[in-house]
Amino acid sequence: MLIFEQNARNNLFIKNESFRDINIIGYKINYNDSNFPFLNTYIALDSNVVFSKKENAVVSIVCIPDRSFKLDLLTQNNRYVTVNVGADDFDAFSCNKYSLTNYFDYNSDLNVLVSFYANDTNVHDTMVDSNVGADLVSGWDFTSGWTDTANANVIDADTFETEVGGAGGVYKPGITTIGKKYKLTLSGSTNDVDFKIVDSSVGGNGYSIITGGFGTADYTAVSTGLYLRNSEASKTTDVTVFSIQEICSDLVNTSTTVQKTGDVYSAVFDGADSKVDTGTDMIGTKAVTVMGWIKPSGWGEGSLGRIIDNGKFYMFTFNNHDYIGLTSAGSSPIYSSSNSISLNNWQFVSVTREADGTVNYYIGDLDTAPALSGSADQNSGVPVAGTTNVIIGNNNTQTRTFDGLISNLQVVEGIVDLNTIIDYYNLTKSLIKS
Repeated sequence: MLIFEQNARNNLFIKNESFRDINIIGYKINYNDSNFPFLNTYIALDSNVVFSKKENAVVSIVCIPDRSFKLDLLTQNNRYVTVNVGADDFDAFSCNKYSLTNYFDYNSDLNVLVSFYANDTNVHDTMVDSNVGADLVSGWDFTSGWTDTANANVIDADTFETEVGGAGGVYKPGITTIGKKYKLTLSGSTNDVDFKIVDSSVGGNGYSIITGGFGTADYTAVSTGLYLRNSEASKTTDVTVFSIQEICSDLVNTSTTVQKTGDVYSAVFDGADSKVDTGTDMIGTKAVTVMGWIKPSGWGEGSLGRIIDNGKFYMFTFNNHDYIGLTSAGSSPIYSSSNSISLNNWQFVSVTREADGTVNYYIGDLDTAPALSGSADQNSGVPVAGTTNVIIGNNNTQTRTFDGLISNLQVVEGIVDLNTIIDYYNLTKSLIKS
């Protein structure tokens, strides 16, 4: 988390107690008062405030009204972090003392795959543009699995050249998936003035991913392959760094609205066709932990409303015994305790799924911390890779819509211990309950 306090007029002291570097680029002060024209308007900082995990920094802000207000800090990944500040012994129109109430930072020291939340306008995932999975060209070798075009020769694992006949290079299909987002990094040397790496599976013309050939770029694949191309005859290119990793895509929201609950906004799923598509399957067969808050108003479509679903791994509400079900293989689900879920109440639901399919449920509510629910170490089936992107609040075909609210849902790679799950519960509960 971050700790905020006022340490001098117009200076906000920030202590970064999270396990991630923080880069603040601007802020908004939210307060309904026409006497302060800067309120509710985004203000960019003169220079970014960057500080590493476990370090401190000071953000200079304009003078704040002598009363409670909300301060939204904008981070470099374009996510507003909302701070609720209460007035304490103010002089009129001064910026002397502030007290922080009910703040939670969604980042953590865990390997978070999805961090789903809502603000006053839409749903978001703080992990957008972060890496998903392994390097897809790790240990590349142009002599194996890559094809050289008619006017090119592979010299060794890292190097190719064009002949006197003209342009050419090396290409390989089947690396990427059309429509997915990737981060590509390429370094090396070349004497070709127009060397480029192209989004192409067949060694032909296509979208040039990086201007000038070398560097780093994010792109959405329009083919499944990559083509490294010299544009001139008798030129040589040597590659020293080459990596490509899928990155989290922007969420695609279908018919999901937002609603304020306590000090946090929640996603509202309508029980009919709402869904949020994360753009990828970051769960697959991994060991994962899912945790977050739900407030079901009904049991969803078919009384099987999905909390999260990738076609094989899915977690759902079920009215047969008022509990949560889960499968890792698309069939034969296992369940939490009977009557562990109730309608129109906030419940914190969490599940750990090991790589062999072993599952444990931990469920709590606003008054009770999460504890084991159902039998320990249940068998959810041998995990199977998803057949769809990870969908929140539905399945991909929109036939199992969740009915109610979902808030602060995280998917974490690995098995999170119960103490850490309870920490997450306590931090998020303070927002929902206030």
